[in-house]
Amino acid sequence: MIETPAKLPASETKLGRWKQLFTPLGRLQAMSYAEGVSLLLLVGIAVPLKYAADLPIAVSILGPIHGVAFILYSLWLAECAFAGKWKFGEVFKLWLSSFIPLGFFYSCAVIRRKQFATAQTS
Repeated sequence: MIETPAKLPASETKLGRWKQLFTPLGRLQAMSYAEGVSLLLLVGIAVPLKYAADLPIAVSILGPIHGVAFILYSLWLAECAFAGKWKFGEVFKLWLSSFIPLGFFYSCAVIRRKQFATAQTS
């Protein structure tokens, strides 16, 4: 017997993903990716180039980009935390994960669970 694939929820279609950017949790998840990737580029490429190849220009370009991404992530995290009445420990873990390279995988998973829980209640 051939099983038919389950229909994807609206949030998993391409149009649904774009609509998520207009929600606070969607913006937070997108900024989590941006902040995490900018941290990886800064720590993994720019800083080694600065010290190994004597090219400080990479840090002077990626540093401010990462700084802006971190500030926006922190602000949007605060917005979601106040609006959703999240626990302090949960918010602190999400904020702390932004200091760890690859920590954005943890924060995106937590945000994704919150999006799913929000979609189930509505």
